[in-house]
Amino acid sequence: MSFSDHHVWLICSGALLLADVFLGSCYLAATCIGCCAAALFSCFNYGLEWQFPAFAVVTLVSCMTVRYLKRRGFDTEADLQNPDIGKCVMVDDWTPQGTAF
Repeated sequence: MSFSDHHVWLICSGALLLADVFLGSCYLAATCIGCCAAALFSCFNYGLEWQFPAFAVVTLVSCMTVRYLKRRGFDTEADLQNPDIGKCVMVDDWTPQGTAF
């Protein structure tokens, strides 16, 4: 059984996505998107001279987007672990010792 170029790109994309699930790095997901772009170029019968630049450009743009979002304070991992940090809290009732429930 022989693999065509888009099969190889999609296998690499799946491996990167699986690694991203286990490691939690958004940059691996960005690289996965680059592999999908290269697979798309392969499906339209572009040669490797177009697939590799497509992979590189889409990966670079995706990584820059992830970096920009992280610098702007958009960090989903921290938001999921600590949903109350930095948020306003309304306390309805106090205990006689001066603590909230």
